[in-house]
Amino acid sequence: MKQGVYNSFSLDDDSEFDADWALEQILMRPALLRLGNLSIKCIKEFYRDSSSLAALFYDLDSSKMYEVEIHSGEVDFAYITKAIEYWNLEENNHSGSNHCIVIAAKAINYTTLRLLHLFTSNIPVIVLQLKTYETENHRGIVFTKVFPYFI
Repeated sequence: MKQGVYNSFSLDDDSEFDADWALEQILMRPALLRLGNLSIKCIKEFYRDSSSLAALFYDLDSSKMYEVEIHSGEVDFAYITKAIEYWNLEENNHSGSNHCIVIAAKAINYTTLRLLHLFTSNIPVIVLQLKTYETENHRGIVFTKVFPYFI
């Protein structure tokens, strides 16, 4: 196993390594999300803005669909609303499948997690913390599940 010094970097600080780059990493290796045997179904271009992207994944083993929102900043209530709207749209478009919102973000505060907890009786939600790292000649990304485990 190679050992080295790993430093974090921000997706906001480098136009080459931004939310687009993070989505590209997930599209190349969906296993990074640690949600199952995922296949990309589509990327939702109309949800692109300066700091977030959305994509729809399908679990080949369980037939579950994941509406994945990737956000390079801190998640706020407006972002949660957008994620729920996307989930609702996809659930209506692909009825008969189980759907789950996945929010992958650099930061999400405790108050927002508490708000999500109120929704989870009706809307399945997973929150992944997005962490980026770099060495002398490599950049990478790691996702850690923080919700529903935060309570």
